Amino acid sequence: AKLTNDPNNWIISDAGIFNTAPTVSTPIADVVVDENSGEYKIIVSPNFKDLETTSELLSYSVTEIDDQTLVIGLFKSDTLSLFPQQDQFGVANITVSASDREFSVADTFKVTVNEVLTVNPSNAFITTWTTTSTDET
Repeated sequence: AKLTNDPNNWIISDAGIFNTAPTVSTPIADVVVDENSGEYKIIVSPNFKDLETTSELLSYSVTEIDDQTLVIGLFKSDTLSLFPQQDQFGVANITVSASDREFSVADTFKVTVNEVLTVNPSNAFITTWTTTSTDET
């Protein structure tokens, strides 16, 4: 069978058009955030590629978070928004999938949420310094 590439990057052979699965071009980097730090965004399209579909047009989803009490993740287009949960710290593994609507590929990365120690003002050590001046003249 003869294989050729057309201008749309479809692989064409005598047997018809073939679709190839997306691949992970670069693994998603592990993330470290502080607890209660708010939303953290990751653009994942640079991490995936596909012969027939540009990485911006792949469909992305979170397929697993092994500790949802620690962090949740939501996609809008190719941007993953991570939300560390209030007063939680530890490590969670997140799996992201990229799909061309026929095939998909997944990548897992680690999110570490650091504990941030806070001092309750009612328990804080407070002192007042008083200085006095003595005139010895």
